[in-house]
Amino acid sequence: MFGGKKESEKPPGVFEIPGSPELSQSQYGAVDRSVRSLNRFSVGIRGSFLVLNRDLDKSEPG
Repeated sequence: MFGGKKESEKPPGVFEIPGSPELSQSQYGAVDRSVRSLNRFSVGIRGSFLVLNRDLDKSEPG
């Protein structure tokens, strides 16, 4: 697809910067870490909202 270079050993989703694979790898690692921390963050937000909703339901009269 890209220049006919076969890179089957690379997992899909790895960002390739031509001419500097080391930079590409480190950047991919940084992106991967930030995405993971973002996922943890959004999960934490969702979890706290669920807890808040539970508490609100409990405090509702009736």
